[in-house]
Amino acid sequence: MNAILNYNFYNNEMKKGLEDKLFFMERKEILKDVKSIMDYGCADGALIEEMSSLYPWLKFIGFDLDSEMIKRAKSKNISNAEFFDKFEAANQNKSNAILCSSLIHEVYSYGTKKTIKEFWFNLNHGEHEYIIIRDMCMSKNDLAYKMLDIDMLNKVYKYGDKKQILDFKESWGEFKTTADIIHFLYKYRYIDNWKREVGENYFPICIEDYENLIDMDKFEKIHFEHYLLPYQKEVIEKDFKINLTSKTHIKMIFKRK
Repeated sequence: MNAILNYNFYNNEMKKGLEDKLFFMERKEILKDVKSIMDYGCADGALIEEMSSLYPWLKFIGFDLDSEMIKRAKSKNISNAEFFDKFEAANQNKSNAILCSSLIHEVYSYGTKKTIKEFWFNLNHGEHEYIIIRDMCMSKNDLAYKMLDIDMLNKVYKYGDKKQILDFKESWGEFKTTADIIHFLYKYRYIDNWKREVGENYFPICIEDYENLIDMDKFEKIHFEHYLLPYQKEVIEKDFKINLTSKTHIKMIFKRK
């Protein structure tokens, strides 16, 4: 795994769209049912810090494998939050909900078959009532997986950084579909952590895969959104003159039956 070279840049990027990441709090039943929330992959605790200020009566548990991130999270001194770099310790708090925000693509990018299996086991087992997911994800039915937009590709070559394009192609091969182009367009801004980001798989699974990954005998899907993040659309249009239309993000809530 390539290390995070600039933690401040990385965490500032993660802070963007905090309101979007808190979509689940609009569900009244969650505020009613939940007493504690685990942020699985909490990074420096920015999301927990925001939730804590809005919902001070809740307890928050932060878990991240990166000990430097946990150190930074603890330094925030959030009174109703605890942070751990081991899942077993974090899970002892028996949170009512597990939140996975911008996490699953990293699980697949840096995990092994064993750790990926353990991740889904952790989500499907335990005593939590809710699984909340927000991440990058496309549908197998999106035409972007079946064709290559030549005009879009020409604009990438025209406006994109040549070294970044070369690095991307060395990691992922030639641009064969529009989905490949979108993958690049979601990476190019991460200049300070480029060596790490270029190798991450932002779209490791499709929407349709979740039906087999979440135990639907135990959980039911009560919320689903598939959308294009407005900020991404705007910045790509500004930098590349590309009007992106493919839906690239999901929000899902699963409730225990």
